Amino acid sequence: MPYENQQNQPSPSPPPAYTEGTPGAMESELYIDGTLYVDGVPIGQNEKQKRLGKQNQTVENQCKKALGFVRKLWATQQTERIDRKKHKNRYVQTTIRELIVYMAFLTILSIVVFGMVSTNMLVLTQALQNVFINPRLFDPSSNKSGPSFQTLDRMDDFWRYMTDIAAVGFYTEQWYNKENISDTGYILHENRLLSVVQMRQKKVRNNSCVVADDFKEEIRFCYNSYAPVYEDKLTFGLCENLDPENCSSTAFKYTPSTSWFGLSTTGE
Repeated sequence: MPYENQQNQPSPSPPPAYTEGTPGAMESELYIDGTLYVDGVPIGQNEKQKRLGKQNQTVENQCKKALGFVRKLWATQQTERIDRKKHKNRYVQTTIRELIVYMAFLTILSIVVFGMVSTNMLVLTQALQNVFINPRLFDPSSNKSGPSFQTLDRMDDFWRYMTDIAAVGFYTEQWYNKENISDTGYILHENRLLSVVQMRQKKVRNNSCVVADDFKEEIRFCYNSYAPVYEDKLTFGLCENLDPENCSSTAFKYTPSTSWFGLSTTGE
């Protein structure tokens, strides 16, 4: 009988194939014919929209956090419009943050700028300055030193500089111990001249500066500091008062730097 009773008792119902509940962290999502299944359970359109909304909200919150961090990092007194009297602590924090960011910017800028400059460039520049710029003219009659290249103010001194200092620097013929060298055409015995040295003279035209009306009769020549707008492009010397086309001597005719593959320069 016990055996028959056990057979007559209804068998327990099988467990449901899918249970509805809150999806866990390990749930799997699958699309079949446009229907979303989570762990095998079909999700309705409303539930689908809720899930998509939560995902979009999560992405939006992450973007807001990133933008908020950038805003806090670059916040300034002007962008935040902080009232000094009402928000003193916030004003101080923003000022300190500005100072830190500015110091970091200067540090990075200095590293980038000075990191691109080689020490060899400094040594070469100083060596060339000692050959062409720093030496002074010497007057043997008075046994006194004259002006350097930067302080030349007379045409006679300029030509003396070209013959006594510039020519010797471009075409060195002796070593430091006064012995003649065998290979000519070197500057500082190491830098080779590839062609003949060409120099352009830039002039400032007369009346390039403003003279008071009371002194115009006495001051008839006035030359301003050099600037491209004050440059004199007229012929002079042997070609004075002649058109450039009629001037046969190129030394007295204005020639732009582009014709010599040169670059624009500035000076005084």
